[in-house]
Amino acid sequence: MILSIVATTVIALLAMAPGWLLVRGRLDGPGAASAAMAASLTVVMTATALIGIAAHALLGFYVPTLTIVPVSVLACLAAYRFRNEGGSPPPSIEWQGIALGALFVGFGLFVQWIAVRPGEDGALLVHGWYNADWFKHLGHVSAIGNHGLPAVDNFNQADLLHYYWLSYVLPGAGMAVGNSSWAALATANCIFIMLLASVFYGVIRKIGTSRNIAFVIGLFAIYVSAPISIPYNMFFGIGIEGILDLHTAPKAPALITLPMYIPQHLLTIIVLLGWYLLKDTRPLKWLALAALAPAMTISVLLGACVLVAYGLYRLWEGRMKAVPELATMVILSGLFVVVFQVVQIGNIDSAIESPLLVNERPDYPLFKRTLLSVLLMISNVGIPFLIALLGLFYWRPTEPDKRRTKAFVVALFLSAPIAGFGAEAVLTERLAIETQIRAVNLL
Repeated sequence: MILSIVATTVIALLAMAPGWLLVRGRLDGPGAASAAMAASLTVVMTATALIGIAAHALLGFYVPTLTIVPVSVLACLAAYRFRNEGGSPPPSIEWQGIALGALFVGFGLFVQWIAVRPGEDGALLVHGWYNADWFKHLGHVSAIGNHGLPAVDNFNQADLLHYYWLSYVLPGAGMAVGNSSWAALATANCIFIMLLASVFYGVIRKIGTSRNIAFVIGLFAIYVSAPISIPYNMFFGIGIEGILDLHTAPKAPALITLPMYIPQHLLTIIVLLGWYLLKDTRPLKWLALAALAPAMTISVLLGACVLVAYGLYRLWEGRMKAVPELATMVILSGLFVVVFQVVQIGNIDSAIESPLLVNERPDYPLFKRTLLSVLLMISNVGIPFLIALLGLFYWRPTEPDKRRTKAFVVALFLSAPIAGFGAEAVLTERLAIETQIRAVNLL
């Protein structure tokens, strides 16, 4: 277990090093270093996965997941070649962003601690309210660690995996070293959580808030959205043991559900927020776009929502000049989905022919379905969203940087109902619900 933890951490640091080399001396805003490092990690994982896909398609063999190590080394050499040679000091670090990440990690570990408990004779007791996908993630990480790349489906006779598996490359490499998929996946998620907290904090600081105010807003986003009955019952009601027996999860909705068991959605949010922090500085802009392009390969539905938010903001910022970039990103995103065989056109066993896509559609009108979809998303994020919406309405920034940040937040808010409408208009009822669940994370 310890070996997998150490290996996953070291490999992640190596894969993030190119981002650190490129950001140093170029950008010193809060969250900028984490944004560049997250983009670097995503690009390195994508490049490693593409090598595996190409090797299997052309030569018929699987590439070891630890190929990520030489790919990271080559990326470091390339980044060193294009580094800023001005001898500038490294980016400054604000402890509030790190503390926010530590609290994110702490909450995730707490949720897992009360969800998965030791039983008799070494067995695990997993409560029904906990996301069972955690074990699916463990299975995929184990398959990538053992079989290499491209990913195989160990739940389906080790055929090629038709699922969004890119985020498993890092924990798969850690598992290949230490042979503990649980430790590798949990460590990778902790790294993703720290990156998310840092870029989230950085975007809050772009509003113009002080360090401490940004930290408080981050706490507000994490904890105030939690159901009020949970802390009440913990301290004054049924207590921790009573909570353990609940049929519903003792966790908050939306953003806070990401820690520790939904690595794909976590990374997808990171690359979007990271892109916003890096978009005005070359070559960091290209690094961020390279990380954003495979968003639908990281998480199909949430990746589509993320690209909608990106597209709305770019159209606001660049008007018609942004169209070529947007068209390129749409084409690349679609190609990534097909190349990774997340959606394999014409194959009845692939995601495109999944039973999720052939469910019967509801009978009531599209307008009613869309309205219910939006109301469901708003109810999931609760009062904090309404407060943020009210603040956004009354906030009238005059400085260009703050105006751009407000436009980005508006794009995030608009992308969720747009995604809800699109899902209701095009997809089946089940996939529309899945889209709503993911789109909530952008609110």
